[in-house]
Amino acid sequence: GHVTMADRQRSRAKARAKVIELIAAHPVERLAIVHTPTSTPEEVQGFRDALLAALPALDESAVTVHLLGASTGPHLGPDLMGACFLAKAGSHEHATA
Repeated sequence: GHVTMADRQRSRAKARAKVIELIAAHPVERLAIVHTPTSTPEEVQGFRDALLAALPALDESAVTVHLLGASTGPHLGPDLMGACFLAKAGSHEHATA
């Protein structure tokens, strides 16, 4: 794959809002939330809830949550949360968030 920076936000709240905005701009079929071990369960749940609110057509069963392990976590920094998504078939979209 190829990773590119979509934007640079200066606060955690602004960064989270930008990620949600970028993902919500696409027709999402499945969503995976990823986080490091230092993210609290409340933070992860809040992020999940905010994503679901921004994607009203997405079924909750299409959302999974995954812990990033020791091989990647140290390179990403503490308290990282992000999301990966699969666009709906036929949308021909390529996006990052």
